[in-house]
Amino acid sequence: ASIKVQNSSGSVLYNKEIMGNRQQNAETQTVPVKVGDYLEFTHIEGEAAKEKTRATLTNLENNKNETIGKSARYEVTKEGLKKVEKMPETTILDGKQFAWSL
Repeated sequence: ASIKVQNSSGSVLYNKEIMGNRQQNAETQTVPVKVGDYLEFTHIEGEAAKEKTRATLTNLENNKNETIGKSARYEVTKEGLKKVEKMPETTILDGKQFAWSL
């Protein structure tokens, strides 16, 4: 399983890999996100019939759950999370200093 946070340029701000076949210590971590950031949750067992509901996202304001399945991606908006098909990718145009040759 993994949790990834990226900004709108595709730069990874946070990435946590969790090996499901090993003993894990319980942990809580707060990761700041802002409008325009993207979240990706991956759970390899997520689409197996018996495991379908193991990975869920819970809205703590209304206590509603969404099954993640194998992976799910969201954009952080002013209104909350918006489901998206893909995460942004970095390109050569990201940056502040460039050189060129002719």
